[in-house]
Amino acid sequence: MRKSLLCFFATAVAFAYLPAVDTVGPLTVRMEGPGEITQTGVAVPVSVTLENKSDAPVKGAVRLAVIDKWRIEPAGKVSFTVEGRKSARIGFTVTAAAGSFNAHYPIHAFAEIEGESRVAHPILIVETKFANPPLPELAVQWKTVDLPADRALAFANHAAAAAARPRYCRLDPLARGDARLWRRRRRPPARRCRLDEGRA
Repeated sequence: MRKSLLCFFATAVAFAYLPAVDTVGPLTVRMEGPGEITQTGVAVPVSVTLENKSDAPVKGAVRLAVIDKWRIEPAGKVSFTVEGRKSARIGFTVTAAAGSFNAHYPIHAFAEIEGESRVAHPILIVETKFANPPLPELAVQWKTVDLPADRALAFANHAAAAAARPRYCRLDPLARGDARLWRRRRRPPARRCRLDEGRA
């Protein structure tokens, strides 16, 4: 049973973002692009295939959208006409912006069809693997805190601990000098802890 669950979750993760396909009315919109992007500032091709499953022509417009200052060319809507039982392909380029992280970035396609209120919206997920990605900035700097002997420290009022949002602490009787943090939603202990002289 455990082995079956592991196989299920592994398969689910592998195909979590696939396929980049959406269908509205007679039109199926499919996106194709790179599996990964390794350089910023370099345009990479992304194509949108439009498949008309009806006998009548389908007209509309398609555009791409990205995040984090990435660029798309063409930047606006591209009109299309797909004859009955035919397919058409529209080419775009996507450029990752400087300062992008190593992550999974979405590339959205929006296909509007004449006479149809809904919009086809497939999403292509691209993994980025840059050699020197920027490091995230910490909201609060990690550093040790000097605590004199026989003094109490309210963690909720200390900037270094405020990011974790604890409110109270108490001394662990099994390890002198250790403290246990209490979340705001937890009930406070009977008394605040007092630590021996040292660092917290």
